[in-house]
This record gives sequence, C-alpha cells and structure tokens, in this order.
Amino acid sequence: MSTDPNAQKRLEQIDEALKMIESDPYYQIIPMRYFEKQSIWDISGFFDVSEKTIVRHRKALVRRLSCILCTDDVI
Repeated sequence: MSTDPNAQKRLEQIDEALKMIESDPYYQIIPMRYFEKQSIWDISGFFDVSEKTIVRHRKALVRRLSCILCTDDVI
C-alpha cells in the first residue's frame, strides 16, 4: 500500500481517464500493453493489423490520456 495520501485520488483519476477513451476501437491496446504486459507483436495479432499500426494507435491513446490527466483541474 502506498504511503502517498494522494495515491487513491490519482488512481481514481486514471480510472476516469481510461473510461473517457473506452469508445476508441483500439482502446484494448492500453490494458493489453500496460496491464497485461503483452508484446506489440501479440497485440498486432489480436487486432490483425501491422505492428506499426499498433504503435501509432498506442501513441495516440497515450497522448489522449496525457491530455486528460495533465489538465489544470487534475493537477
């Protein structure tokens, strides 16, 4: 358990940010890559697209999450 008193609040903000991008067709890249630790190669097989396509969509999703999480309201 974290000793940071803001850790729970930050986790809730991350959960909310993830919910905001759930409708993206490539949303599953995020949990597959960062929570399940799957390779880009495995994820590309799941989506039946090239690895380059997965990398491009992963970067776009991370950018969106970053914009949501790094607003003045969240900080």
